[in-house]
Amino acid sequence: MALKTKRGEIGLTYIYGIGVSTAKYILGKAGIDVNKKVNQWNDEELSLIRNIITNEVAAISVGVVENTPLLDLKYDEDSRAEVDMNVVCTGDGRFIEVQGTAEREPFSRAQMDSLLALATKGLETLVAIQRETVGQAKD
Repeated sequence: MALKTKRGEIGLTYIYGIGVSTAKYILGKAGIDVNKKVNQWNDEELSLIRNIITNEVAAISVGVVENTPLLDLKYDEDSRAEVDMNVVCTGDGRFIEVQGTAEREPFSRAQMDSLLALATKGLETLVAIQRETVGQAKD
């Protein structure tokens, strides 16, 4: 299936660093139905999406696997995680989504704070990459 015939929330995931949660956020902020096909977006909707994306939104996963905090969990790590968390932020560090799950035993506030700090470092790296990429594209 070609990209242009995919639903918007799926189509946006073809952009590096945008997962389904972030795609839903972007489309929601733009006022576009997540089920609307990419090829049905009009110029105004495309412009809104571009503005939101270039204003930096990043998402990352963190978790605890074998008592070790990990950044950007791979599938096999995620499936073994004692705790996993998805974090989505704006480029200036404001939270869009924080979703954490204790897969076995409940986790402490200290563990949550530690995972959020780890996620923040990863998100800062992603935002820096986005800024560099956008800067290169403008040159």
